[in-house]
Amino acid sequence: MKNFTLSHLNAAFICLRSFKKVSFTFVKFFFPIACLPFASKGQSFPNNIQALTNQQVSPELEKNVRNTLKQSSLKLQLIENNGQMGLPESVVAYFSSGSQTVFIEKDRLRVIVVRAKENESDTRFVNDRSVITSKSKDYRYNTFSILFKGSEGFSSYEKINPFATKRNFIDAGRGERNITNVSSYGEIVLKNIYPDIDLRLYSQESGQMEFDWIVAPYADASMIKMKFEGQKKLSINSNGDLDIGLAMGEFHLHLPESYYVTPAGKQQADVRFYLSGKNEVRFKGIEKEKKKYPLVIDPDLLWGTFFDGGNFNFDEYLYGLTFNNNNELLYCSGTANRQVPAAYVAALNNAYDGSFASATDALIYALTKDGQTIQYITYLGGTGEDVGIGISVSQSFVFVCGRTNSSDFPITKALNGNVEAFDTTYHGMDEGFVAKFSLSLDDLVYCSYLGGPGNDQSLTIRAVDDNSYYVSLSLTDTLPHTDLDYLANSADDTFGGASDGWIGSFTSTNALRFGTYIGGNSSDLVNDFRVLSNGDVVFVGNTFGITEVNPSVPNDLFGREVLFGRIKVPVSGAVSFDIIDKIGGSGEDYGWGIYSLGDSVSILVGQTNSSDFPLGGGPAFQSVIRGNYDGFVARINNDGSGGYQASFVGGSDDDILVSVTPVIIKGVPVLLAFGTTTSTDLATMNTTGGTFYSNHNSGGYDMMWVICNLNVTYKYYLSYIGGSNNDYLGKTAAPIGSNHLFYNAADSVLYLGTTTHSVETTQAPLFVGRGAIDTLNAGIPVFDSTKDNSNNDTHVIIAISIRRLFFTLPVKWEKFEASVLSDCSVQLTWRTANETDMAQYIVERSTDGRNYEDVATFAANGNSFSYHDQDLLPGTAKVIYRILGVDIDGKRTYSSVNAVQLCGQKQHQIKIYPTLTSNYFVISGLYSQQVNELLVEMIDAGGRKILVKKLPAVNGAQTLFFDKRPAAGSYFVVIRNEETSEILLSQKITVGN
Repeated sequence: MKNFTLSHLNAAFICLRSFKKVSFTFVKFFFPIACLPFASKGQSFPNNIQALTNQQVSPELEKNVRNTLKQSSLKLQLIENNGQMGLPESVVAYFSSGSQTVFIEKDRLRVIVVRAKENESDTRFVNDRSVITSKSKDYRYNTFSILFKGSEGFSSYEKINPFATKRNFIDAGRGERNITNVSSYGEIVLKNIYPDIDLRLYSQESGQMEFDWIVAPYADASMIKMKFEGQKKLSINSNGDLDIGLAMGEFHLHLPESYYVTPAGKQQADVRFYLSGKNEVRFKGIEKEKKKYPLVIDPDLLWGTFFDGGNFNFDEYLYGLTFNNNNELLYCSGTANRQVPAAYVAALNNAYDGSFASATDALIYALTKDGQTIQYITYLGGTGEDVGIGISVSQSFVFVCGRTNSSDFPITKALNGNVEAFDTTYHGMDEGFVAKFSLSLDDLVYCSYLGGPGNDQSLTIRAVDDNSYYVSLSLTDTLPHTDLDYLANSADDTFGGASDGWIGSFTSTNALRFGTYIGGNSSDLVNDFRVLSNGDVVFVGNTFGITEVNPSVPNDLFGREVLFGRIKVPVSGAVSFDIIDKIGGSGEDYGWGIYSLGDSVSILVGQTNSSDFPLGGGPAFQSVIRGNYDGFVARINNDGSGGYQASFVGGSDDDILVSVTPVIIKGVPVLLAFGTTTSTDLATMNTTGGTFYSNHNSGGYDMMWVICNLNVTYKYYLSYIGGSNNDYLGKTAAPIGSNHLFYNAADSVLYLGTTTHSVETTQAPLFVGRGAIDTLNAGIPVFDSTKDNSNNDTHVIIAISIRRLFFTLPVKWEKFEASVLSDCSVQLTWRTANETDMAQYIVERSTDGRNYEDVATFAANGNSFSYHDQDLLPGTAKVIYRILGVDIDGKRTYSSVNAVQLCGQKQHQIKIYPTLTSNYFVISGLYSQQVNELLVEMIDAGGRKILVKKLPAVNGAQTLFFDKRPAAGSYFVVIRNEETSEILLSQKITVGN
């Protein structure tokens, strides 16, 4: 049996070994593979290095890396496929080398091994046509393919070192099939076969073909999976070489030579083939180095709660939410279509307006960050339809914007002792509005109409301080410009077309600093904006015919396109447009959400049905549109210098992204984008097996959540979130504003506010209830875990923990516990699995979760540690601890966070169980010293008290039996401090038959 040897295949995988000592891992194969963060000839420098490492690689090391790569000898020509000889479109290019021909396709290499028939003395050079035709009379051949399993195929390819010679392919019988001037190249680089992993093809000095894998830092080289098809057998021999059994003989891939490239030169490494399946080959030996510093993302549910008024007929939407760091409350803005009973939300008793008026009212409420209690709530509206959309908080106030068609909307006036509204006139159709509340939502400090004679609504509001804010409008007619001037210091004072956007800035609550139209001669919308540190504004929306200013991204000049812009806001005087940029392809393109990373870069999200939507110059984690509409995420520089990069996100149906926020922990940035999908075939991804994940659409519209790197070149996570009915953004999945996400950096928690039709029993993943990881609040119920309004719309608020988002060290945390001792001091214990390269552990302590102090330092000797904290200030209620691990190179990582309530300062921790009962329930309580007696009330849906009991405030469990068994149905149990009437808990229970 004859043996055949494939040309050398060199390979190299590179990992950053330390932030102080940088090295790169190379693996040279006889099927060459290279893995580098630098440009080889014709390969651009990967653009995600600096964002991920905060480390500038030295020119000396870059030179060393370059020197380890073989240059193409240019002895083989890679011939481009222009349709010659009936080649299928799937073939990009091909080459012939001795006894092999390799066809380069989108997601595989197809290899043909040729040998002479038995009457031939040897195997000669094979010309192109004799190899690819099935009618060759001189040669026998076998074929096999190397499929890149899990790859969507390369995103693009780069042709390098073109040969001057052109080839002509002449069909003697049919001249119309002649193909002329076909180019060939010395190298081809296939971009992003896997995210941030390229494949380079070239020739070595012997004339054999080589292949290099080029793996950017922090890309996951373990994704490389080579599935072999067409061979008789596949095995690894005693030398570690890969044997491919063909009918004509054996075909070999040799054991790789591997090494690290460091500033001091080569250091040997050990990378080998291994069979990960019957026909699948991967590489081992890279995992130890790769796993030292991978990016780990593990989203899990902390808690989720419905808000449906406890009423079957509740049917309205939640549009926005934000978080106030001062009082640690989550503020929500939406709509209600009926009265919510005080039995459901006791805080209505202290609201600015506790009564539902008519049609729909704006509904604003504040939820505790543990998801248990609606602390404050109020209606806002008149006798028409009123909708709360945007929401923002300052240190002392809550700002809300939206739309109303109530002529009796509660506008504030100076004659009543209030701040006079900027605009007190109702113009007869939908108006925008802005309202300013106290943090307790019991005082409406300011309220004004915003708009003119058209149908107008206010979509986004951003508070700057207690008295200053920016706000936007969507307009269908002109705004007042005479006695009341909406266009003071404007960049554009002319309304054009069917609709325009408008952004204004107010100081002293009601004084307009500037207001300007944003639009052209057709239909334009500004859906979201951000305020930069110098007062400038960046915004996103969509447009038909606006005139561009300093554009940097190409567009097709027709149809609806994404609108991105920047308003220059000087200290005084008129504002101007620094940038007006249209971004789009030949279809319909919409921009919905924006987040500014500092002042330099903006992240945009939206939707498009343009297959030619611009993706920028770098690789995209999804490079092709897959459905009718796909979502997109893009980054662009705020100064007009370009820097544009984008990726599609979607499946075969309709997909949309509407909100985006960054998560940045210890300098590691990640983008989280939220939207809606009807696709059933999203390319879901869950890199670390986190529990908050689903790989299937549970029915209708599902929410979707994607996590990617800042350069939008690599996707870490993509999941469905939904139930059997529709789960989406706002009204009928149409984006209205972009206020659905808030990232609480102090707690590493992402809050999501949106709308759902799905009951809790159909959710995948479960997104209502208390998550298993919320151990601090284990057993404490969320505000409302049962959907009472069947398939109607209900508000839903979800808290998602990003528990691990850091570069892991060679240490594994096995345990970290904190307990309060009898003398009210705190005992900490922690244990690690091993101590590889660790130097020390530092105990850090905080009272607010944001500001930590060092309280103790331990040398990393052994793997079990303890610390007794006796240095606590009197009156401290809660203390939060974490352990900082530092390795010998200075690399840092943290344990999980542990919080404890101290003696005599414990907050109320009350729960009721079971919530489905027949004749009793148990109150389990932990009370502060100020609570001596409880007043327990059980209230039916009609507001009648069917049980009233006084109980001692015992730190423990008390069983309360019903005097008379209630009728089956839902009830509310309200527990108060009997002395002060403070509500300690309001919980819904169900009495069964």
